[in-house]
Parts: sequence; structure tokens; C-alpha cells
Amino acid sequence: MVLGKTVKESYKTKKHRKTTPEEQYVFDNALPAIVDEDTWNNAQRLRKTVRRPPKREGPPHRLTGLLYCPDCESKLTHRVTTVQKKWRDDAFICSGYRNLHRDCTMHYIPTKNAESIILSAIQRISWYVRENESEFIQKVRESSNVQQEETLKENKRKVEKLKRRCSELDGLVKNLYESNATGKLPDKHFHRLLTEYDEEQATLEATISELQAQISSSESDKLKTDNFIAMVKRYTNFETLTTPMLNEFIEKLVVFNGDKRGKDRQQRVDVYMNFIGKFELPDGLVTPMEIEQQRRKEEKETAKQQRSKELEKARCEKRKAERQEFYARRDAGLLTPEEDAKYQTKLVHSRAWQKEWRDRRAAGVLPQEKGRTADGGKLIMARAVSPSGVAMRHR
Repeated sequence: MVLGKTVKESYKTKKHRKTTPEEQYVFDNALPAIVDEDTWNNAQRLRKTVRRPPKREGPPHRLTGLLYCPDCESKLTHRVTTVQKKWRDDAFICSGYRNLHRDCTMHYIPTKNAESIILSAIQRISWYVRENESEFIQKVRESSNVQQEETLKENKRKVEKLKRRCSELDGLVKNLYESNATGKLPDKHFHRLLTEYDEEQATLEATISELQAQISSSESDKLKTDNFIAMVKRYTNFETLTTPMLNEFIEKLVVFNGDKRGKDRQQRVDVYMNFIGKFELPDGLVTPMEIEQQRRKEEKETAKQQRSKELEKARCEKRKAERQEFYARRDAGLLTPEEDAKYQTKLVHSRAWQKEWRDRRAAGVLPQEKGRTADGGKLIMARAVSPSGVAMRHR
């Protein structure tokens, strides 16, 4: 509850002015809370992101506002396009790419890849927290203390520098008034300089208040591992990424440029969690979820190979049946003139090719060694048709 947000300067007038935070009266926990503080802060953070629905599409994507570019520090925008009327490109790209005011690279990442990375990161960290809670708390405290101390020192240094500049501006304004009062400075230059100093001082005061708020929040919220552990315990077993889970766990993703193309493409993505920031798991950690995913992948690959073998066997049986039918029709003299002419042409070609092959083999032109040539290279596979019309392969 906050009192004294406005004040009337004089009882003779009805005009009110807004007060500064130092003039207000704040009473914490004076009113019963509808939601807890973490939910409130998370909602306010999400409301700061402007989410515009894409053209001719549904609502805005749930990852909007969470992906950042490490080079220009701008947010990645969601793009949905159809490429050559064949496939749908659903991805995020840097908002500074091909921008009139900024020059940045694309930082392209498919939406499904980003969601897969988020789900994998949440699963790995959640499992590690449940299995090694004390070790997790110690690691987070060590990394967080170092990061917060560096940020705190930098913010305090900036505040001192800005306060010195504000003091200098106060002295300059005072000298302006004295110079104008004594006639050394004309009124035109006086008003221009005074306006510039006032604008600069207002900007400095706003920056100082923002930095002081960051300092106070970092000092009051040194560590929130308990909140993160409680959040992990609420989600014990999950295989899909839901929107509430996304908003509660993820603070942001920093997407770097990818290397190479296709299946060989590699891309670095840093995941920052709420309360703990960027947390590095121990090297070589393999979770049961990853083992299960690998098992499913191998089963899927095995089933795919088995299906390919079955299809190949079915095609061979079909070709064999077609050949048998063709031979039966040939022996019975039921071939059409076109089929008989085509068959005779293949037969002549096959006999000529086989004769040439035997002559070259007898002359020693063809290599005798199976699988390799005389100089160590691979043998060329030659395709021919036997006198019976059956395709043969020769090395």
C-alpha cells in the first residue's frame, strides 16, 4: 500500500503534483496478496514484451521475447514463410538482420530446435537438482556470488561516476545564473545552455535510479535457489514443453550463429534459467531421459531399416514374378510385336556386350583382382542384360 502519490502545493490552489518515491509512504504486506511475489514478477516481465500476431496466422508464438542475439543484443523475431510452396519455414531470426538502422547477421534457428533445446535443458537440470540437491546449491552459490559481485561493483562504479557528473552540472547551472545576472552571458545562450543541462541531468537521474534499483535488488535477492528447487519439485515427470513451464523456468536464450549446413549444422545456444541464470552442468552427465531418448532413437532406426529390407524384398519378389510371367508369355508365344522387338534388341545388345567383355578379359585388359584395380582403385560396376533378359552386374 502506497500513500502520498500526489500532493497539493498550497491550499489556495487545486493543482496537484506527483511525488517522488522518497516522499511517499510505503507499507509492505498491508493488503493480502492475490498471487505470490514470484508469479507477479514473472507476469510483469512477460508483459514488457510486445507480442504481435503474424499476418494471417493465429496468436503470437510463445517463444517471442525469449531469444536474444549476442552481437547486437536485440530480440529475435518469429518468421513463418512457405518456401517454394513445398515446406513451411518456422524459425526465429535477429531483428537487426537487414535493418535500416542496425547491421547484424541472421542468427537463424528453427522453432522446433529452440523448443527441443529448452526442453532438454529443463529436463537435465531438473534431474540434476533432484539427484544432487546439495551439490547443486553449492555450485549455484559459487557461480552466482562471482557474477553478482562483479555486476554489483560495476553498477556502483557507474553510479558514483554519474553522481559526480550531476554535481558538476549543478555547479555549471549556478555559474550560468551568475553570468546571466551580471550580463556576461546573453539570454539567448543562457536559455539554450540551461535547457541542455536540464535534459542531461534528467537523463542522469533516471539512469542513477535504475542502477540503484538493480543494486538494491541484487543485495536483497542474493540467491534464490530455494525458489528454483521448489519449482523443480512441482514438475516431477514431463516429456512435453508447456507454456507455463516455459514461462516459469526460462529467462532468455542467447542464440549464436550456426556453422555448416544440413545435418552437419552446429549452433551454440546459451540457456538462462530464472533465479539461477546460466548454469553449467558437470561434463559427461547423462540423464535417464537421454538414455531413454537414445533407446527410442535406436529402436526407430532399427524399425526403419527393417521396413526398408521388407520393401526391398517385396520389390524383388515383384520383379521375379514379372520376369516369370514374361518368360511364360514368351514361351507360349503370347508376346506382342512391340514386346518381342524390344526383347530381341536387348538380347542382341547383351550378346555383343558379353562377347566384348570376354575378348577384353582374354587379352588381359580387364583386372583379374576382385574388388580393386591394379593401381589400388575401386573397380567400375558394369550393368548388362543376359541372354534370358535378366539384368546382371559384372565387376
